[in-house]
Amino acid sequence: MAAFDKADIEKLVDGVLPWTAVQEMMKSPKDLDRFDQYVEILQSRVDWDDRILLPLTPLLYIVAKRGITGDGARVVKCRCGQEFGDYRVNWKLSSLIYVRDDEESLAEVYKGRELPDPSWVQVREYICPGCGAMLEVEAVPRGCPPDFDFLPDLDTFYDEWLDRPLEDKYEYRDLTPELIKDWSLPDYNKPLPELEGFAEDFYEYCKDGELRFQRCDDCGVWRHVPREMCAECGSFEWSWARSSGRGTVFSWTTVERALHPGFGTDTPYAAVVVEMEEGVRLVSEVVDVRPVDLEIGMPVEVTFEEVTHDVTLPKFRSRLSDRAPSPSRVGGNGAGVRVERDRPVQVPATIRYEQDGRVAIVTIDRPEAHNALTKDMLLGIDAAMADFQEDDDLWVAILTGAGERSFCTGMDLKEAIPLLTSGDALGYEDQTKRQFSDVFKPIIAAVNGMCIAGGMEMLAGTDLRVASETATFGLGEVRWGLVPAGGSHIRVPRQIPWAIAMELLLTGEPISAQRAYEIGLVNRVVPAGDLMSAAREVADLICRNGPLAVRTSKEIAVRALGLESGFVLEKALAQRVFDSDDAKEGPQAFKDKRKPDFKGK
Repeated sequence: MAAFDKADIEKLVDGVLPWTAVQEMMKSPKDLDRFDQYVEILQSRVDWDDRILLPLTPLLYIVAKRGITGDGARVVKCRCGQEFGDYRVNWKLSSLIYVRDDEESLAEVYKGRELPDPSWVQVREYICPGCGAMLEVEAVPRGCPPDFDFLPDLDTFYDEWLDRPLEDKYEYRDLTPELIKDWSLPDYNKPLPELEGFAEDFYEYCKDGELRFQRCDDCGVWRHVPREMCAECGSFEWSWARSSGRGTVFSWTTVERALHPGFGTDTPYAAVVVEMEEGVRLVSEVVDVRPVDLEIGMPVEVTFEEVTHDVTLPKFRSRLSDRAPSPSRVGGNGAGVRVERDRPVQVPATIRYEQDGRVAIVTIDRPEAHNALTKDMLLGIDAAMADFQEDDDLWVAILTGAGERSFCTGMDLKEAIPLLTSGDALGYEDQTKRQFSDVFKPIIAAVNGMCIAGGMEMLAGTDLRVASETATFGLGEVRWGLVPAGGSHIRVPRQIPWAIAMELLLTGEPISAQRAYEIGLVNRVVPAGDLMSAAREVADLICRNGPLAVRTSKEIAVRALGLESGFVLEKALAQRVFDSDDAKEGPQAFKDKRKPDFKGK
């Protein structure tokens, strides 16, 4: 019988063990020592401490959580540290999925007669959100759900085969159906718009969480009913311009008896005419106000409802920013009812700016795009923080992202790359400034999910950080021929050890929440469901102190760093990268889902 040592098993893991030896290993009896050595080798090749229970794929493992929470939860984890949730839920649902379902994309993989018919087959590539590695590929009939390849009975394996029971017992069953049962859209039996012509463009923007109207390029007039020619000046030059998403109730009609059967259970309801800040009037509904409570001039903001997989409708919700909050909602240090700010601050609909006692809460609200930022959103965050800085009633700010998947993934590349390569300063014409660099009140980041690229740069401008267990952190710009020129080269090496800062900046590889805690990048790591309460707990601790003393302490610490000259240097040197051919090749490769071909110029 052949004997296999640790070196042989390492060769097996690396795929270099001779085939004859592999055959001998497969035929030989299984033994505990070989399994233990196998797991020991895998454990030595990852940068995190969670205990590997069983490998799923060459890059994915089922692990028992360790570290700060110490709850022993069993999750699927990538070699890079990205987590995919409970091992009994299909991990593919938490991955990025690139689908090849047309002839052009399939032809990149299949050649000639091998090319399948895209009318019945599609290829799905499952990609890790943390490191970008391809985890698995499957070719399936169109509409087939992601295959749950392997659900191991871990407790039976450890009990009966290894004879070393795991500490906690988990029910052996597929939890995926429970997760996805609410994903299906409800049956929608009301009239739907016809997606033709200009209407198709309008509703496509709505699917992306953007309310856009036509705007004449010559006279600047906005119009909701699309047409080729401007009724004001006769120009045929126009573009789709993004609305602020804010407006007021202009009028409404209360419907007591529905003519269409689809509205039968909704009566009474109100068909509301909303006058947008741009002057456009739009007929919709206010979803959180009863018809009897509507008022002319009531401030509202857009929200979106996905009613079918093809149609997302713009609707509205009430906005309290022009109303004075009641005394019970403002003042004091404790958490009260969260309300929108009572001062007129111009922020887009994708940025929420709210007040909870002495705490300002700024939320990046574009979860369908991983909270990627547009220029308007970036300026909106700055406007909210400027208001926070000036308001003596606000003592601490919490910055977070909507949803559980992403805190912020940086600028939306579709908008950012043309701006950056053309020299647009994205609102930072003063090269001595970066985001939050002149805000001297404490800012707490509550990080949920991915915090990468510009999200990480924003994080570097905050003072205290609370992260969910599933958070990941990274500066991946170099992987696409770019540099993080939002202050990261100056701030990050001052916040964590030099060698680790260089690892983040030069490799582009992300790190886990646990690793971020270990290197001092974040203050606390908590379960995702406790994130905002933990951030609020930190805010309340600060609010117990003298606000002038707190602000002055931060101002002294920030000014003493002397960051301004570094910011200027960063801007000057970064521009040569943005002007390069590599800066064009990287984003194009990202868009094409391929490896970039850099030339170093």
